[in-house]
Order: sequence, then C-alpha cells, then structure tokens
Amino acid sequence: MTAPRRIRWGWLAVALVAAAVTLFLLLGVRVGTCVDSVAGYSECTSGPVGGMPGAVGTAGIGLGVVGLSARRAFRR
Repeated sequence: MTAPRRIRWGWLAVALVAAAVTLFLLLGVRVGTCVDSVAGYSECTSGPVGGMPGAVGTAGIGLGVVGLSARRAFRR
C-alpha cells in the first residue's frame, strides 16, 4: 500500500508568487521613448527595461523557479 500524495503548500505558494513576480516584471515594468520630427509626426517605442536579453533572462529564471517549486510541491 502506498500513502496518499500530499501537496506541499509552501512550495506551491513559492511557485505562484514566482509566477506572479515574473509576469509583473515582464509585462508591468517597461521603458519607452518618443522622438518628435520636424515633419510633423512622432515615433514612440516601448519595451522591457532590460531589453530583449533581460526579458529572456527574466523569463528563464522565473520559469525555472516555478518549475522547480511545482516539482517539489507535487513530488512524493
């Protein structure tokens, strides 16, 4: 007979918080610039604060923490 699986709620909470922080960093923290032209038009751009390398790094670290925490939460 095997014991029933138990969820480790602390690790599940870590996974959820890490997912929320990662989403906030990727979607909520941005930087932008606008350039006005004499010809009468403006061009504005926006992107992640750390650029694309920073966004990829943030996503990788966030997914790693979420994955490891979820694995620890649901393993026997």
